[in-house]
Amino acid sequence: MLALNPSHADALFDRGMAYYQLDGEQQALADLQQSAELFLNQNRTVSHAQVMNIIRQMQQSQIALREVV
Repeated sequence: MLALNPSHADALFDRGMAYYQLDGEQQALADLQQSAELFLNQNRTVSHAQVMNIIRQMQQSQIALREVV
């Protein structure tokens, strides 16, 4: 889907979540941030808010892990 339409917010979200599950946190954050921006541009405010919450949770997890190490 992304090859045909690189601005497909849902596909970017799905790929971001897949990267996260595969421990590709930087790639996941990049896709999720781009997805959130596209959702906002498409006036999909609920989807935007949900993705932003996921991004915040991921960033907080990274901070917590750094403090442990």
